[in-house]
Amino acid sequence: MLSIPSYKNDDPNYRYKMPKLVAKVEGRGNGIKTNIVNMAEIARALKRPPDYPTKFCGTELGAQSKFDPTEGKAIVNGAHEQRDLQVLIDKFIEKFVLCGNCKLPEIDLIVRKSRVQYRCNACGNKGDSDNTHKLAAFILKNPPDGTSENSNDSCGSQSQKKETKNSDIKEQSTLAALEDLCYFSPEIVEIIQQLSQSVSTSELQITDTMNIITPEEFSEQVRLLQISQGLDEVMKFYVTLMSIFSAEAGGLKSSTLKTKIVYLRPIASSIKPHNTLIALQDFFYLHRNSTIIPEGFKAYAAVLYAFYDQELISGEHIARFFEETPYKLLKNRHKDSVKAFELATEAAQPFLNWLNNSSDDEE
Repeated sequence: MLSIPSYKNDDPNYRYKMPKLVAKVEGRGNGIKTNIVNMAEIARALKRPPDYPTKFCGTELGAQSKFDPTEGKAIVNGAHEQRDLQVLIDKFIEKFVLCGNCKLPEIDLIVRKSRVQYRCNACGNKGDSDNTHKLAAFILKNPPDGTSENSNDSCGSQSQKKETKNSDIKEQSTLAALEDLCYFSPEIVEIIQQLSQSVSTSELQITDTMNIITPEEFSEQVRLLQISQGLDEVMKFYVTLMSIFSAEAGGLKSSTLKTKIVYLRPIASSIKPHNTLIALQDFFYLHRNSTIIPEGFKAYAAVLYAFYDQELISGEHIARFFEETPYKLLKNRHKDSVKAFELATEAAQPFLNWLNNSSDDEE
């Protein structure tokens, strides 16, 4: 048995317990799915309908999900690791099970005036749950125990339908539409600080192997944070760059690039090449006048060459990115994304010319 949430308390006498999540990947190809075998037992321990945590996992992973009450099956489309799903259950607990005041899993959820609220049976605290989360729209349509304290007038009903429809539209875009605020939001800054500490404490000092974090271990930290915080691929690589080349770590210079680029390889291999390049251009653009990138876009071509030379990204993918001018991918990132692309294109020309000449020589 695990504590509620699983990381909360190691005390064996802590009375709030839940079963450890058990997941089983089933099917193959396009029909592959993950069955959370004991979701009903987990939900019972959390005092929540089992379709709530099931839906939460689905929305966080961007996958269709459904709880079948007849068979007690919680299905999430796609192949997902058990440990990742456990992280998501803990995140669900933080948002919809724990009291905001005493942090105990003693709250009852209430639907009132088209909002999900709670009251705590332990300390008496009352407040709003996370109504910005996509699960809140699902709870509004499926209130606990089938009851709701919403008014029954037609205007309220129409308003709720409109709110739900808008929520569905937002769900389709997930985190694709990012603004400047997202890059500098407290959550992102906290993630960067947490990751940069892991890298800065090791500094690849071979003389002190006890303090070295391997690229694989660092990649695993990034992956778990991506899942728990719902980061898309661009943001995943952006926080990686910020963590490795923070001002405290010396910024992005030729010396730091040579020693720390090894941390990027396992992460870049899990990201689509164009998302890697979008994150890189945003990283340069947003910090071009800071100590993080002292030389600004002057260093951009050299970084592209390092990415190519270290096989983080192929020359073909780099050339295609700049030739195809991916404005559709850029327009929703932040208000200056197109300008960032134009500056990156101009700065990349020395590398692109070299790449083109190299290809000609080979032919």
